[in-house]
Amino acid sequence: MRKIRAVYNDAVGQMIEEIEYSGRGTKTGHALKWVRETFMDLENNSSDIELSNFGLRSDSRKIIVVVTDGKAQDNQILAEERKRLLKA
Repeated sequence: MRKIRAVYNDAVGQMIEEIEYSGRGTKTGHALKWVRETFMDLENNSSDIELSNFGLRSDSRKIIVVVTDGKAQDNQILAEERKRLLKA
């Protein structure tokens, strides 16, 4: 099991390292809102995305991993989305 975890962690770390930053700004709040509306609220999902393609089930626990530069430009929306997501 440890070997599997090590390989998985190395792969995830490599993917994170390869993320390119465009330098055009960070709208973390808007990103979280999109994730919540698209993936978290499965009963009211109005997007064209087929959620089963992502292995999502309405009865499963949802986890969001946020990778950011820490300089959100939409702090009010970020605070609102944080509250909404923590209630979910």
